[in-house]
Amino acid sequence: MSLLRYLFGGKKPLPEAKQRELADSLLQEARALAANKPKKALFLLRRKNKPAYDVLRIGGSLHDEFRSLVVRVRSRREQCPFLPSTAVEVICWDTWQHPMLRDIADRARKTAAEVLYMTPAPKRNPRDAMAELEALQMLYDPEVGVMTIGEEGVFLRCSLILAAVGNLSDDAEEIIQDMLDQAKVQGLKVGWVTV
Repeated sequence: MSLLRYLFGGKKPLPEAKQRELADSLLQEARALAANKPKKALFLLRRKNKPAYDVLRIGGSLHDEFRSLVVRVRSRREQCPFLPSTAVEVICWDTWQHPMLRDIADRARKTAAEVLYMTPAPKRNPRDAMAELEALQMLYDPEVGVMTIGEEGVFLRCSLILAAVGNLSDDAEEIIQDMLDQAKVQGLKVGWVTV
């Protein structure tokens, strides 16, 4: 294997069964730490969640358990409300060949979700379920219109998208930047989660 491929990718996600096994082990280890060492439990979840991302992410088979544990541990130290995961629809940018504002607006009109989470293609995805939960915690505040994760993952409030339709061209392609600008115009907050 070349050094560049080793450093910059080429790794395929683990099969779901292996991810589930890793996630179960991670959750068990974090639960054991949670009672006496909550900071250590959260650090462990942050550090080791990426190989099991597909089962821990929003919509993943173990997301509810993962989320419940994080909420329980965090709420011991502070009030910790999160936007419900059911209020989010996850969509990959690759759904469209060339995504434009009209595509996103059409999805926002049709969904019952409050927020669209636009994710990059799986090979480019930041693959960090803890970062997604941090975004959901910030999105609990209805004044937050946009949350970005890494360079291409973005949570967009449907109300922001629909309000922006009248202000932007339907075939706008710089959707993330346009939505950040529109959030500021509408007096909404924006946030970033680094991965």
